[in-house]
Amino acid sequence: MLITLATLLMDPISNIGVTKTVGGWMAANRLRLNPDKTEVLFWGDREQAGVEDSLVLNGVTVPLKDQVRSLGVILDSQLSMEAQVNSVSRAAVYQLHLVCRLRPYLPVDCLARVVHALVISHLDYCHALYVGLPVKVTRKLQLIQNAAARLGTGSGCRDHITLVLKDRHWLPVRFRTQFKVLVLTFKALNFLGLVYLKERLHLHRSAWTLRSSSKGLLVVPSL
Repeated sequence: MLITLATLLMDPISNIGVTKTVGGWMAANRLRLNPDKTEVLFWGDREQAGVEDSLVLNGVTVPLKDQVRSLGVILDSQLSMEAQVNSVSRAAVYQLHLVCRLRPYLPVDCLARVVHALVISHLDYCHALYVGLPVKVTRKLQLIQNAAARLGTGSGCRDHITLVLKDRHWLPVRFRTQFKVLVLTFKALNFLGLVYLKERLHLHRSAWTLRSSSKGLLVVPSL
């Protein structure tokens, strides 16, 4: 559930109104609010918003956290995704070391499948969230992808990584995430994807006839 900054400024986070809103949303979605297992994350600057360090839910004080995990993804208060990238990097590197031990016993085609299943799957999970991140954050993921590509193809460390990735038909991490979002958007706009995604996409319409009118631009949502 998303509580905007404007809502917090009008109704402090400790106010019972927010509690009722959260409880009502969960009841509408057939969920039960368990304050003892509830985690609260505030997106933004707490000091600027004048937000307290805790939220009272059904008489239980729940402290605000700097990071929470949702569906295996670590979200932080600044949405920098650094904690998520670090977690994915550790898991992928661990699997990469395991695959290295299996390398002498597997043919090249089987090795490539194992690399994709155990290593690349970590990089691809929810990777649409990495769109727009700075290069310094995604660099760890790119290095892991490079190592996985070399391992899967049997390439040496001196081989140019661009040719290795091209041989595997892999896009670099930055373009891989962008391609994923573009495919989802295309499918949603052409009624090939999920309906709730289609409902959130709106074509940009101008009052004047512009050259960009035929480009199919979308409206950028505002929080």
